[in-house]
Amino acid sequence: MTSQRILVVGGLLLLLLSAGYGVLYDGIIMEERYQEMRYNLDMALNKAVQGDPVLAGRFAKQFVANSEQKDRQARVQQFLVLAGAAAGLALWLAPKLTIRESVKRIFALLIVGGGGLLALGGLLRAWEGNDWTFYLVIGGYAWILLGLVGYLLYSLLYIWLNDEIKSKKE
Repeated sequence: MTSQRILVVGGLLLLLLSAGYGVLYDGIIMEERYQEMRYNLDMALNKAVQGDPVLAGRFAKQFVANSEQKDRQARVQQFLVLAGAAAGLALWLAPKLTIRESVKRIFALLIVGGGGLLALGGLLRAWEGNDWTFYLVIGGYAWILLGLVGYLLYSLLYIWLNDEIKSKKE
């Protein structure tokens, strides 16, 4: 499979997953999360007014936990869009560069694989909340960054060499 096919298929898959997750999140998950948050906030205020600070504190902590989980779940769609956009940028650059196809393929796999790893880490972080899932998110960002920096360096080198050749001809 060529680097362009990897970027087209992978980028479209990431963007489709983003749209699918957006429908799932906005259609089902978000409303449930808001209901839980409203309930916990209402109970925390009621218990505080009734003079029960222990229960009010528990409901307030649950409200904060639900709010954090909502934020993490909302970021998964952003992760997928970011990775799809990075694949689109690399797809635009790939045919312009005169480097070996194997190098382009490695960069393409880093970008698409990093997008998948980023989304997986985001999902696990939203549902599990474990500390180790943070490293999956950082790893996904690192893979995307490596792929994009590779394309950037080769692009700058290509521009620099072409300008050198043009200036020597003149």
